[in-house]
Amino acid sequence: MSPSREAPVEFRFNHYGTYLKKTFGGRVFRITVDGGFTCPNRDGTVGVGGCIYCNNDAFSAGITAPHLPVADQVRLALEEKRGKKRYRGARFLVYFQKYTNTYAPPDVLEKLYESALVGEEIVGIVVGTRPDCIDGEIARVLKKLSEKTHVSVELGLQTTSDEVLKRINRGHTFEDYLKASDLLAREGVEFGVHLIYGLPGDTRENFLKGADEVSRTGASLVKLNHIHVVRDTELERAWRRGEFSPPSFEEYLEAVCDFLERLSPSVVVARLISTTPPELLLAPRWEVGSARFVTMVNEELERRGTRQGALFEEEGKAVF
Repeated sequence: MSPSREAPVEFRFNHYGTYLKKTFGGRVFRITVDGGFTCPNRDGTVGVGGCIYCNNDAFSAGITAPHLPVADQVRLALEEKRGKKRYRGARFLVYFQKYTNTYAPPDVLEKLYESALVGEEIVGIVVGTRPDCIDGEIARVLKKLSEKTHVSVELGLQTTSDEVLKRINRGHTFEDYLKASDLLAREGVEFGVHLIYGLPGDTRENFLKGADEVSRTGASLVKLNHIHVVRDTELERAWRRGEFSPPSFEEYLEAVCDFLERLSPSVVVARLISTTPPELLLAPRWEVGSARFVTMVNEELERRGTRQGALFEEEGKAVF
């Protein structure tokens, strides 16, 4: 008799890994590349210095050779992964993550994105950007590319509060998000939203409003992050002066579960907790990895007897 295997986990939320397997028919991983971009709130277009919590070195981990053209970065990453058992038979999405990856003329973007599609294992691209860096032309470039491969845009909203967006030197407004999401939805381009819990001056109510807005605006995916105090940022300086403290682990776990209950069941949950290289992270240092946190969220939802979408309301009627 063969040894018994553990039953597969029944997720109480729309799990990203499960979504990828259903969409692509197997295991899918990301290859992170550096497209050579900057941000409009760093170069003076809308501001300088960047967001108060941002050190882009925290997003550079895993980029094989950022000094090379994108196509070569992808090829090198594929060569590296082909030799590892974990990636045997897997396929990959190319992730343009660092800085603002639509911050260039549309013709430049089109060539750059297409240059990433260098092998059969590449099944699409993911483009991280700001809501104020999507216009009609860029949305059409993304639409055109989506007709030949998978395309997903990740909009860094971070919070629904304009007051907090200003305080963290984000350089865009909630209205910018509404415009960007509408442009992408009209073109039929899949998009997701990044939100952060615990930003200076923000509230749990604003965070939970994010669930309502992600659902209402047609996002297909959400990534949740807890605020990190990272070295060489303005937030580090505020933290050292005693002007800012991140929320507790218990508070964040509870807030995430509250968020999921209000989130449309159709939205895929691609992240529940932030990750930063340990040499850059100052606080909080919870020593809880992503996989363990996913399990803890699932267990808390089970304890509550609830799941994603339990309190979601559409046209005034609860789904469950």
